Amino acid sequence: LRLPPVIKNNAVISESTNKKTDDDEDYIVGQFCPYCSYNDESFCIDRVEYLKQRYRLSEEDAKNDKLVLSRCKSPPHDVYEDEPILVLHAGPHKTGTTALQAFIYDLIYANETIFPRDNLRIPSYDELPGVFAKEGVGLNLPHCSLEEYKKGSGGQMTIKMCARMRIAFPQFMQDAYNKSENALIVAEDFDRAAINFRRLRFFLQPYHRIKVVVTYRRLHDWLPSFYNQIIDHYSLIYAAGEEQYPSFVEWLDA
Repeated sequence: LRLPPVIKNNAVISESTNKKTDDDEDYIVGQFCPYCSYNDESFCIDRVEYLKQRYRLSEEDAKNDKLVLSRCKSPPHDVYEDEPILVLHAGPHKTGTTALQAFIYDLIYANETIFPRDNLRIPSYDELPGVFAKEGVGLNLPHCSLEEYKKGSGGQMTIKMCARMRIAFPQFMQDAYNKSENALIVAEDFDRAAINFRRLRFFLQPYHRIKVVVTYRRLHDWLPSFYNQIIDHYSLIYAAGEEQYPSFVEWLDA
């Protein structure tokens, strides 16, 4: 089901409740939940691996163990009533996203309970690890969702650098969903053309209600801002005389 976008104060908000397709990773609400807590020391996936090794069970038999069945099923939600929402603030660049990230994480570092009091979860660095830290934590998600990661897609993270995130972030998402908590992720690099949306959808499981917020900045205002950022990135090259510093008009013509 796709709902038409809603425009609020230059922000375009789009909501979708995604139905399972043949291209999705296997996930059904109420089925075995790998990242649910089996006990204080391990997750359900760890318990299944233990049963397989200790008793030489098949994976299917281990998942059908009585205690696994009672503790390791993701709770169902009514998609139109109590199912939690994931808000994905996708920028793009030069629309105030960095300022929003700094505002959010400064509040978290000052008082970690401020958002949970409103039933809102925002991933910490330990829950969404990678090369980006502090207010940039959310950027680890799009950079681990690039089709060919750092080498082929120009990102900042290789597949090995995403190894921790591939474990920690699904655990965060599953825990928040099981507690019926809304979640928020802010990152401007979701505008990259090389995003692998099937992989991104895998990371966003088990949430089905996803709101994407995109801020619109008028082109005549956005272009000079983007130009200044690009020039700043190449300032050392220009200072060394390796390339000529382009004017705004020359940059547009390039």
